[in-house]
Amino acid sequence: MQKETKLTFWTWVPDIQKEVGLFQAKYPAVKVEVVNVGQGGAHYQKLRAAIQAGKGAPDVVQMEFDKLPSFTLTDNLLDLTPYGIGDLKSDYPAWVWDGVTPGGKGIYGVPQDTGPMGMLYREDLFTAAGISVPKTWDDFAAAVSNYRAKNPSSMLVNWAPSSEANMLGLFWQAGGRPFSFDGTKNVKINLTGDAACKKVTAYWNDLFRSGNIGNEPDFADAWYQGLNNGKYRHG
Repeated sequence: MQKETKLTFWTWVPDIQKEVGLFQAKYPAVKVEVVNVGQGGAHYQKLRAAIQAGKGAPDVVQMEFDKLPSFTLTDNLLDLTPYGIGDLKSDYPAWVWDGVTPGGKGIYGVPQDTGPMGMLYREDLFTAAGISVPKTWDDFAAAVSNYRAKNPSSMLVNWAPSSEANMLGLFWQAGGRPFSFDGTKNVKINLTGDAACKKVTAYWNDLFRSGNIGNEPDFADAWYQGLNNGKYRHG
């Protein structure tokens, strides 16, 4: 950490330069260049392209836990185990640490941002529309339908097709297990044979077809425009 070093760090996280600044204050010999190559799909597409090209890839990269296995299976990430990173394990809950150790083999990252998945709502909008806070998924479907009927120009929810983690979370909540891994190199995907996954998919598909929720990709221009012009009123 005392050797003059330059690192390139790809990330999309706002204000992370402040954290980088704290790191560099402690290790002034290490210079970190923060680069934002895009958010969501653009971030990972450029990362894969750089890896395949054999040049231009960053030294350090921000990565969501659900994306990590697709890079470890192709041997594109460095196993940090030999560098003592395992000493940090006790600082995290087991389910958080498991996210950076796919299959329990190797350590490929340091957890940075974790939390439960949930939906935020605006009490003022619910009150104005005469809608109670949903307690079941049937209640939720009724709420978005009733809100849309009273507010034709806006929607309570945008369900982004670019947010795979949202759908995976709902699969898990419903008891679905669409993926399996034999511990070596074989991964199986079964979205159509798993009853819970089929139920979750059908539910959201029905909401899409009803026209009561949106489906703009997160962080895309249309998504930002929808938030700015009142098309989407959640959160």
